[in-house]
Amino acid sequence: MWTKTKIAIQQANELRDFVKNLAARRITTPEFKSALMILRQHCGRGSALLEWTDSVAHQKRDRGITFEAGNSLWLERFQVNAFFNTDRPRLSKIPIPIFERLLNLFKDPEFRFHGMDLKTDFPGGHSRDEFLASLNWMYRKVEDERAYKLVSGSHKNVEDLELMRHFLGQLETSDWGEPPYHFNAIRDGTLTTFRRLIGPSKRVLEKNGDLLALHFLSAFHLTEVDLDCYASRPKTRCFLSVDSTASGHLCLSLGLYVRENGEWDAVGLAQPERPARFTGSHCYTRPFLITDLEEAKYFWNGTGSEVSFCGGVKVVKRRNGTCLLRPFGNKNASLPPAD
Repeated sequence: MWTKTKIAIQQANELRDFVKNLAARRITTPEFKSALMILRQHCGRGSALLEWTDSVAHQKRDRGITFEAGNSLWLERFQVNAFFNTDRPRLSKIPIPIFERLLNLFKDPEFRFHGMDLKTDFPGGHSRDEFLASLNWMYRKVEDERAYKLVSGSHKNVEDLELMRHFLGQLETSDWGEPPYHFNAIRDGTLTTFRRLIGPSKRVLEKNGDLLALHFLSAFHLTEVDLDCYASRPKTRCFLSVDSTASGHLCLSLGLYVRENGEWDAVGLAQPERPARFTGSHCYTRPFLITDLEEAKYFWNGTGSEVSFCGGVKVVKRRNGTCLLRPFGNKNASLPPAD
């Protein structure tokens, strides 16, 4: 529930100037960031907008949904893939995200692996509750090793272990990443907060939603996700960057970069089976936040967003009045700095 919030006169005037400049389509990305910093003090806790009003003041994220998504992507790429990239995955030591995903799936009453009936496929008899109890008895969590380990190497229940192996094999092809969410969730939060602070601004913000989205992409391009909290990740970095979906719409995507032979290279990622609107246009990033902006209309020359991580981006205005994003600076201007 929203409550009335007091706002300093100077801040209110700054927001009104922002709306006036937006209506004239002459706002700048620094102005957009400044407005977000004001909104940060007044938007609802837990809202989609709060994540980004926090992010605008911190170029490196060490909390929030962006941080969680980047870390999950790292775990998927380097732990999950490594576990499954063997002829026969080890059951004695299972990475935490894999084991807990299995637990959560079995706790979901709607969960089925392609309609599998446990009692039919395993005549020995396994109910959902029995299998969960068996898993919790067989394994214990070892935080230091970031894994669940089989309690005893002498565990002799072959049927339980074969069932475990069967379901792990099904998990390998499941969708590990959360689907991207839409910029409209942030825009709606902005509309609500503006209305509460300085009165109705809906018409101006909605009419110029494309300009807001462009400055949003520019503001958060090359935001870094902090992976330094794990000692095993010194050669890997994670960034948000402007990119496009398979449907040709601009988005912010997450990508992983590994340092090898003195250079940073993008890491290939698995692409979940999703509609083109939610799928990346290539395998080196994964859409995190999507917009309605068509790359052909709103990106510099209508293409090339997939290499925007090589430099900064900014919003520009051409003779026809259309605002576009374009790369600027030299090729290595915004690549991760040398060690």
